Amino acid sequence: MCDPVSLGAASLAMTVGTEVMGVIAKQNNAKAAVQAANLKAAADNQNTMQSEAADELKLANTQKLANQAKSTAIASANENGTSGNSVDALVSDYNMQQQQYRDSVSQQQGWNRSQSTLRKQGYNAQAKPIVDQAGAPAFIGAALRIGQAGIDDYNKVYKPQ
Repeated sequence: MCDPVSLGAASLAMTVGTEVMGVIAKQNNAKAAVQAANLKAAADNQNTMQSEAADELKLANTQKLANQAKSTAIASANENGTSGNSVDALVSDYNMQQQQYRDSVSQQQGWNRSQSTLRKQGYNAQAKPIVDQAGAPAFIGAALRIGQAGIDDYNKVYKPQ
C-alpha cells in the first residue's frame, strides 16, 4: 500500500492533469467552432455564386428571347408596311420589360448577398463564446481547484476523522 503523502501527490497530479486536459479540450472546441463557421461561410459563398451564375444565365436567355421578339415585331411591321410610333412603342415596351426584369434580378441578388452576410455573422456569433471561453484559460479557477484538492488530500492524511 502507498503512503499517504504519495497518495496525496498522486491525487494532486491527477487534478493538475484534469485541468490541463480541460484547457486542451476547450482549445480544441474553439478550433472546431472556428472551422465549422468558416466551412459554413464558404458553403454560403458558394451557394450565392451559383445562384448568381444561374441568374445571369436566365438574364442572357431572357435577353435573347426579347431580342427575337423585337426583331420579329419589326420585321412583321415592315412586311405589312407599318412603321412609326406604334412599332417604336412596341419595341420600347419590350426594352422596358427587359430592364424591369434585370432590375428585379439585381435587387434579389442584393438581398441574397445581404442574407448571406447576416448568416455568416451568425456563424461567427455562434463560434465566439466557444472561442472566448478557450481564449484565456481560467488559471485562477484552476489554481483554486488544485489548491482545494491539495488541502483535501492534506486533511485526509494528517487530520484523521
